[in-house]
Amino acid sequence: MYLATGDVDASDTYGVGILKSINGGITWNITGLNWTTSQNRTVSRIIINPNDNNMLFAGTSNGVFKSIDAGITWTKVLSV
Repeated sequence: MYLATGDVDASDTYGVGILKSINGGITWNITGLNWTTSQNRTVSRIIINPNDNNMLFAGTSNGVFKSIDAGITWTKVLSV
């Protein structure tokens, strides 16, 4: 399970990136896409490839990122 952080629609709360849980949400761990709230960023959407659940796309206020290893590492594929 993945969690996007930051308030996109009101933009009044900034996030810390994407969190991941492998135990149904009991505990959460930061992924390779992370930052501090002082960087004023948010994640608006996470898309998981239905044919390869290790491939993720994240739309953020800093661009679009892609992971091919279930969120361990991310590559920026589009700047905004």
